[in-house]
Amino acid sequence: MRKIFASCLSAFFFILFAFSPVAGTAAADEPRPSAQSGAAPGSPGRPISPLSPAERKKAAACIDYYNLASSLLAADPYTLPEICHAAAHEYLRRWRLKPVPRIAAGAVKAAARRLEPPKGLFAEQTSGQLARLIADMGQALEEILKEYRALEKYVGDDAIIDDGVMGEKIVARLDAACRKFFAARRDFLKLADEESARAEDVFLRDHPLRRQIGLAREAFSLFRQCALLLGEEYPDRETLTQISRELGKILAEAGKPPFRGAPDLERGYRAFLGEAGRFAQALSSGLAGNFHASSREDMTEAISASRRAYNSFARTINEQ
Repeated sequence: MRKIFASCLSAFFFILFAFSPVAGTAAADEPRPSAQSGAAPGSPGRPISPLSPAERKKAAACIDYYNLASSLLAADPYTLPEICHAAAHEYLRRWRLKPVPRIAAGAVKAAARRLEPPKGLFAEQTSGQLARLIADMGQALEEILKEYRALEKYVGDDAIIDDGVMGEKIVARLDAACRKFFAARRDFLKLADEESARAEDVFLRDHPLRRQIGLAREAFSLFRQCALLLGEEYPDRETLTQISRELGKILAEAGKPPFRGAPDLERGYRAFLGEAGRFAQALSSGLAGNFHASSREDMTEAISASRRAYNSFARTINEQ
């Protein structure tokens, strides 16, 4: 008698950058250059309003930490929750369990240590919140891996004949641990992003393209929100509709003159707006068609193209 049961929750679908098996976020929100350039994402390394050495060092360190954290969360072991979740639900549908990557003993704790911000970088309260969220992610990840190994053992034991009852319980526990991990990761990135955004504002002080760069940051933030919502079993259509409207307003505002930059800069920025507009259109189509695979693929491609276009715009600024 088969062990598995037919009904199951739909797998999470992440469309944004590094957190997606289709296209990576990361864990990342909008692209951000390294602190070596002394710039915010896409902002020049020579802000008009002079910065003190201490201001520049602190702001650069904040941005570097965001970049580092985004990269770490886009790599093993922090990508395993999506992999385990998808494989477990694939098993419930097809009665076969795929192997998932193995990690070395202590890898989760080692990754958590790398995620810790440098001492003194943030206020004590912020550092405490980040530390708690890092611990929450680590604990949830350990639980996910434990439950997946239990599922592997269950599937491999031919002596157990229970029509999938135990497997259902294991996957339910794995799902609960995944939800804990995803919530902690979301809150961690939100907090780290807020700190990085404040640092960017220091670099962007009185910069002529501050408005355009700020609106681009808001657009990428909405992209990320969409990814998180579409990763849920039942996406919140009302919130997605609100995001669609807000994104339309942001892109319309970003396209308004004046653009206080050279023609090649404006061309690069408008290329980004064009790709972001493709995402907005795909989001509208998804809302109209219940987010079928084609609309999700269009959204993934538009986000990737938006990021490439924005990075090109950023490089042009930094080269001037």
